Amino acid sequence: MSTYYFDQTNGDDTNGDGSKGNPYKSIAKALSILGTGDMAIVRNNGGSETWASDQSPSNDGSFYSPIVIRADDGTEWPADKSSLTNTYTTTNGSKAVTASASESELSAGDQVKLNGDDRWYTAASVSQATVTLEMTYRGPSGSGRSAEKLPAMPKIDGAASYYWDHDKSFWRIERLHIDDGGNVAEFAGAFQDAGYCNTLEGCRLVSAAGAAGLCPGRFGRYLRCQITSSGQYAAVFPYNTDGDNVLLDDCLIEGASLYGFCVYGYRRLVGELRNLECTNEAAVIKSEANSAELRLDCYNVVFSASNFLGSGYRGSKTGLLAAVQDFNGTKRDNRVFTGLDPADDDAALRRNTSTTRSGGADSSIEVRPSTYLGTNAEWRRLTVLEAYLHLPASSKTVTVYVNLPAANFTSAPTAGELWVELEYLADSANAGRRVVRSTGAVSADGNWNGLSVGPVTPAAAGEAFLRVHYCKTKEDGKSNHLYVDPEPVIA
Repeated sequence: MSTYYFDQTNGDDTNGDGSKGNPYKSIAKALSILGTGDMAIVRNNGGSETWASDQSPSNDGSFYSPIVIRADDGTEWPADKSSLTNTYTTTNGSKAVTASASESELSAGDQVKLNGDDRWYTAASVSQATVTLEMTYRGPSGSGRSAEKLPAMPKIDGAASYYWDHDKSFWRIERLHIDDGGNVAEFAGAFQDAGYCNTLEGCRLVSAAGAAGLCPGRFGRYLRCQITSSGQYAAVFPYNTDGDNVLLDDCLIEGASLYGFCVYGYRRLVGELRNLECTNEAAVIKSEANSAELRLDCYNVVFSASNFLGSGYRGSKTGLLAAVQDFNGTKRDNRVFTGLDPADDDAALRRNTSTTRSGGADSSIEVRPSTYLGTNAEWRRLTVLEAYLHLPASSKTVTVYVNLPAANFTSAPTAGELWVELEYLADSANAGRRVVRSTGAVSADGNWNGLSVGPVTPAAAGEAFLRVHYCKTKEDGKSNHLYVDPEPVIA
């Protein structure tokens, strides 16, 4: 396990030895030499590097010994950072930072680190005593905070449409600026993560004309990244990768009037979004092929798009964004976003905007059961809805409303054919969870009728898991189509 040093201005890939006194020059060199447990510390020093081909790493890291590429924050080269004269007032959750006097030492694009917070921020603009950050400030609120101006991010410019093709696993990459140089033809991302368990933190991923800023990989972790695409599809787009169990936390997603997230072909994007801001997107999600799968659980996410689904959205699998319900006023907002296929004839679930519950979600889940459902085997049930709820440690009853048009049924589903299931924390000392289900049935009368589970009293405040299942064998001569409101009522 070795540490190598890189200087994008004064280093030498041929004659350097990777020591601090005789550093290598390029991140491309780092990709070729780093092995399990190795670390590269990169100094920008006013330089950058241009790639003349797609670049891929040579080796995998391991779970306990990842390979790390880290931009120097002034720790190794102290002369590259400076203490700012002003002190600053910060507010958690705001982008505005107020200086104690008119700010003359920071400009747009500068990197700054505020005392009391180990994150680094980029100044979007500076006007008089107000510094506006590109990303929301997540540190403690307070006044009189000192700050440091950090060195610029090391930059990779994939001129002539070249990009970082990361096909290895267990890497950690911190505070790099990666630009694909206008990657029109490749349908890849500035960073294409084709490996497993890779982490990017504090990076800026930019696609000027290509498909995406990021093609996420399996078990990928993308923390405090700014991901931008002004290209053909979306900021986050697993075109040549499968984004399974992905986590995007505290990121800024910029779709540049396109889409925040897109899936294509037989690819998947499944995971969690936490503390995200999505801006400038034409729509939140788009699916571009019949077998694409998109499922994202959202926690404290801000979408600026007026449209939830992009035009031409299609896919035979569910596309779902479920925002956690919040009942203590501190964690989330009270919304559930649901985006389901509106057109594919083979889809068991569709998004429907014409049959909705007054006071419920702006669209319902239309259930279009096949002939293969039945009560005899678990694999013959259809899971209509899965959602996270945040419940307090007090008695609550959860109700999901369903609508069964009379013309669609000969007989309504029984309690064993259509039910609501709630999994919650019943034993906090042993992390024991209990699953309870509804016992009542609803009528096929064309009204919105509730299926309730509870009351339940969780042992401690925390996440509960809500599911709606359906397994009635399809009736001859009847469509058995029904509607489910994805916004539960908790009382």
